[in-house]
Amino acid sequence: MADVKKLKEILIDDLIDRIENGEQKLSEDGEVIRTPAPAQILSVAAKVAKDFAGQEEDENVIPMAKNLSSKLEKYRAANA
Repeated sequence: MADVKKLKEILIDDLIDRIENGEQKLSEDGEVIRTPAPAQILSVAAKVAKDFAGQEEDENVIPMAKNLSSKLEKYRAANA
């Protein structure tokens, strides 16, 4: 069960990073550029935040899921 918990934490951290920093892509020149988070990432983040926030047995994941939800709301407000 600890492995599942760790995977959830990694997933949430990755989604938060993608929301806050966009996604990394290579330009034609080979430079790393950041692009805004695509719609599918925002959709996955919303589902993960909702699903994980309701898992009472996992006290570490709940605050992380709420943080993800907060970051998602801020991103959507800033990019509306």
